[in-house]
Amino acid sequence: MKDTPFFPLRNLRVLASWRECFFRKDCAGRALIGKSKALRTIFLSLHFVVFSFCACRQQQNPQDVVVRVDSETLTVMDIANEIPLQFRGRITKSELQDYVIRWTDSQILFQEARRRRLDQSENVRRELRRLERELAVNMLLEQELNKPFPLSEDEIEKYYNDNRQNFVRSTKEVRVWYLKVGKKERADSLVTALREGVDFSQMARRYAAGDSAGWDLYLTEEETAPAIASAVFTMTPGAVSRPIQLEDGFHVFKMIEKYEVGSLRPLTSVQDQIVARIQSEKRQERYKQMLAEFKNAAVIEKNLFVLDSLSMDAIFARATSGPQGR
Repeated sequence: MKDTPFFPLRNLRVLASWRECFFRKDCAGRALIGKSKALRTIFLSLHFVVFSFCACRQQQNPQDVVVRVDSETLTVMDIANEIPLQFRGRITKSELQDYVIRWTDSQILFQEARRRRLDQSENVRRELRRLERELAVNMLLEQELNKPFPLSEDEIEKYYNDNRQNFVRSTKEVRVWYLKVGKKERADSLVTALREGVDFSQMARRYAAGDSAGWDLYLTEEETAPAIASAVFTMTPGAVSRPIQLEDGFHVFKMIEKYEVGSLRPLTSVQDQIVARIQSEKRQERYKQMLAEFKNAAVIEKNLFVLDSLSMDAIFARATSGPQGR
């Protein structure tokens, strides 16, 4: 079952989907698969475009000014406010510096465009009106829909039983226990202890203090990074992997169980997925209900005859400018 977005918006909603998906707990385990740096870079590249043209200014502390382009400034506070909370723990200083460079370049170009009075053009005014509308609608939708709906255990179990065919494995899958540590020496010590029979939960509590807590993960061969898949999917239940080095540290896995194609995933392994799907359906339903309420309260007059009476060429001949790229 594929979730359908209820947001009728364009570019800005794309960013939200990255925020919502990539940094959830269930996606965090898939940082083993991940492309976080690429997503952050794309996000910053798009996000600074909106921010750099914002004319809003808060009271500034001169010591906080990172860069000044004539009368326009970018402060530490500006940057901090514009980076979403979900991204702050992942963005590097280098990426923030790239953000500053792009903001500076954009301001230089914007000031030249303003000197030529291009900011007064009908195209720009129309796009600003569209952007204002989309931002306001986006805020309304987040206020109304960006909150969890109550769910019962019976409701979750019923969804599972009614949709069992959606939880049949189409590829090989494994269940592993997982720990990440920052240094090779600690990773080697961890592997040695686990292979000697030390309880995994004990090691998880010990290593959680300075590194990463243990995760109970279900991985598919298709979605797992090759460096991990080549090591993990050849293991037998009970085996402990060698330390696997990735960008964010050293990863250690203990094989718990292996599953063949065609087997049914247990409810415990798909419960988070089911909750997300039900929540999405409830948001869809709330969106339709909310929209119906607003329509009933609004005065709407339609005259589709105007469109029907004109040819497509005649309609677009009335445009005040050439077609705008989307």
